Amino acid sequence: MCDRKDWVRLSCEEKIRLYNEAMNLRKKYGWGKRRIAKALGLDPSLVGNWIRRGSKPFSRWNKPNLEPSPELSFVVGVILGDGSVYYTSRRYNIRLDATDKSFVEEFSTCLAKVLKKEKPYRIQFKKPKGKRSPVWVVQARSRMFYEWFKSGKWREVARRFPREFLRGFYLSEGSFEINKHRNNTSAIKIYNKDLEKLRFVQEILKLCGFKSDIHKGHNAYFLHIHGGHKKNLEFLNFIGVSPQCKLFTMKEPKEGRFGGCVIERVE
Repeated sequence: MCDRKDWVRLSCEEKIRLYNEAMNLRKKYGWGKRRIAKALGLDPSLVGNWIRRGSKPFSRWNKPNLEPSPELSFVVGVILGDGSVYYTSRRYNIRLDATDKSFVEEFSTCLAKVLKKEKPYRIQFKKPKGKRSPVWVVQARSRMFYEWFKSGKWREVARRFPREFLRGFYLSEGSFEINKHRNNTSAIKIYNKDLEKLRFVQEILKLCGFKSDIHKGHNAYFLHIHGGHKKNLEFLNFIGVSPQCKLFTMKEPKEGRFGGCVIERVE
């Protein structure tokens, strides 16, 4: 039997399924709490609360809209980059720390829409200890979103809305580099320490018509888009980002054109 301790460990999806089954048995056969509890392997007192008090297992949950949408795809792209989804002290957190206030505000607005909030989440300015740069922070909580994200279902959302996904990931991890020592040639680099994440981004880029390869740098992997300056500007225009955003000018020459060794290429 699923007692109250076991009930707490169940996923949100499983709780909703059991609640709906219990209510269907009540409506269809008129069964009482003990018979329903026995049929579903639940604690009778739990079923009794549903029947007599009208309580629901999801009444206090922060229930997100997880249907594929541009806003959800952008949120996913950011989370795979600078953002995070994690569990601590019985709280399921969604969080972003970044130095760019407008970026954090955009994430807050999209996250609020996903979590069905009327207004964007409040952002806070924080000064970390030591030499780290001050950051803007936004945080929300949703167990249903946490479980959905950890299940990997976000991949289909990214494929449905690749533009917004790439925008979120680029604003987190990308840079537009101008090399003054090579006739002002440009390069777009998208960094991450997780190779699997970059492989997925590479897949999405290919769906959108952009060729790329992945290099291994000193501290992280990075993805480079093929096609030269014209293709770089095409990509930035595609995701709606100005070339001045994330701009980095190389003042010192580097060995090799892009640095690092190529480990994977997608044509």
